[in-house]
Formats: sequence, C-alpha cells, structure tokens
Amino acid sequence: MFFGGGVNAKGLSDLIDQIFAVKPNITLFVADYYPWPEMVTQYNAVIPGIVQQKANAGKKVYFVKLSDIQFNRYTDLSGDNLHLSETGYTKIANLWYQYTIDVLKSLAGNVSPTPSPSPTPTSSPLVLKGDVNSDGSVDSLDCSILKRVILRKISINTINFENADMNSDGSVDSLDCSLLIRKILRKL
Repeated sequence: MFFGGGVNAKGLSDLIDQIFAVKPNITLFVADYYPWPEMVTQYNAVIPGIVQQKANAGKKVYFVKLSDIQFNRYTDLSGDNLHLSETGYTKIANLWYQYTIDVLKSLAGNVSPTPSPSPTPTSSPLVLKGDVNSDGSVDSLDCSILKRVILRKISINTINFENADMNSDGSVDSLDCSLLIRKILRKL
C-alpha cells in the first residue's frame, strides 16, 4: 500500500487461509491499524468484512478494532512520524485487552486473570497546557525544556507535545515558549 500497491484484501484473506491451513484449531485475532497515515483508512474499511467472511466459514477468527485508538498524531506517534510512541502503544495494548479478554477467558474456561490496573481506552490524559515534562506542574523547568526542544538540543519526543503546544496550532515553536513564560509569570 505504501509503495503504490493499493488495498490488498485478497492478500489478507489468503494469509488467514494459510494460517488456518497450518493450524486449523487455533483462535486468531485480526486487527485493523491505527488511522495513520490517512491511506490506511481505506484498508481498515475492508478488514472487518474479511474477518466476518472467515468467521461465517467456521473459522475461529475475531476482529480487533485498533482504529478505536482515539488517535492523536502529536502524542501517539514516535519521531519517525509512522510508528507509535509509548503513549500510542499503551492505548493499543488497552484495546487489545478490551477486544480479546472475553474470548480468551472463554477459551481458558472462564478463568479470570488479574491484570494490573490500566486506563480505559476511552480515557484521555489530562491536558495541562505548559506542563511540558508532564510532572503535574507548570514551572521554569518546563520553560527550560521547551527552549531546548525549540533549539533542537533535545528531541521533541521527550516532551508532552499537547501540553507544549500552548496555542493549540499543531506545532511547538517560539510563540509557545513566549506563552509559557507569560503563564509562569502570572503565577508568580
């Protein structure tokens, strides 16, 4: 798809068939993708139908809708602007749990696992504009870190982008630094 091949629904269908040909008694989870880049939404649209066809044919296959991630490209992507960040992977892990746990419990005879507590996929982190380092407060340390990011002394991936983007324009720049300084000074 990324190299001009387009949506390959047959490829996915054939792959599922190949897996069941080798391991006919397995339970298979097939997921769509997080919605980035935009071109994957076309592929995401066909995946549930393929999974349903296989389930209708008697295969133990289930769909996991990772596109439910409540995706934020500024906080959920890593520096390569394609793969997920730690925040994004945490959201994905929560979705995998949500979509698979009931099936897995039934396969295990309803043995209840005791997972460690984690946020629900629908919860979103608190946005505290100016809290660049996500320590719960807005102070001169945040300003120092933001300056270093703007000067490219440290990676933008080391900060909470949403909190650093003071004016919510989708970028972190000197205007955000100026707004952060004003916010800090008003607190003094």
